[in-house]
Amino acid sequence: MFKSLTASNQQKKLVTTEFGDLPLGSVLSYQLPQQTVSFEEHPTLPLPPQPCSYATVLNQKEHDFYGGLIITPEDSLHLESGTRDQSSITWHWLRAERITSTSFKRVCSRVKDFEKLAADMTAKQTIQTKAMKRGIQLEPVAAAEYEKLTGNQLFSCGLIINHHAPHLGASRDRKVVDLTADTVHGLLEIKCPNKDSFKNCSYLTNAAGNYTLKKIHEYYYQIAGQMGISGFTWCDFFVKCKNDYHLERIYFNKDEWEELKCKLDFFFFNCFLPVLCNKRV
Repeated sequence: MFKSLTASNQQKKLVTTEFGDLPLGSVLSYQLPQQTVSFEEHPTLPLPPQPCSYATVLNQKEHDFYGGLIITPEDSLHLESGTRDQSSITWHWLRAERITSTSFKRVCSRVKDFEKLAADMTAKQTIQTKAMKRGIQLEPVAAAEYEKLTGNQLFSCGLIINHHAPHLGASRDRKVVDLTADTVHGLLEIKCPNKDSFKNCSYLTNAAGNYTLKKIHEYYYQIAGQMGISGFTWCDFFVKCKNDYHLERIYFNKDEWEELKCKLDFFFFNCFLPVLCNKRV
């Protein structure tokens, strides 16, 4: 029946749908969602100049080591595109000698024993927890649901290293194109906790029914760092639970980033870099 119907309309203009090429005006073609504008190229990283209020003098060994971290703007773009497979050897190698956004909370909230923290961070012991495995497995599913909910377009994202601060790095789940936003390019951070509802997530605070990410939580530090390093001015925080989801847009705060960046610089040059140099001997 379906074959004979389409055959009788061969002279009519056809439109491509999820069900194949159908005659323009058919019921199926009208019931499908309208196609959205598609970007074929990845959003370009802004990579803005970085605030720097910290000064120090490096010894020769530290100077030489840091010189090996320095990259060009072109290198920044190539490294991001080349590490979109976040399990690659290159991705792990580049992260090993830098402070990355997943550690920003640990560094910036530290008040003592900085050398011990630096030693722990360079131990290279990666333990994949059940929560981490769950997140890796469900991230593509959550990303697809985010696209369906928002109509935004997603792109994979590798390790972001800003050439103005090559000792820092950030990995993001996705880049986002939102045509309804004043600034169309942003980031996406996905969490897939083993919870029935986002209301049970301890990192969200509830103010009269309005749930938001706690600013004291490591996820907030992570997102603030991702925006600060990349130059994107917003990040969607998407929490996909078993029965529901939480979605909020977090905007870049210049003052917050400057404060974090100063603490990160202090820790890197005074504690992290010396440990890296000693491990290389």
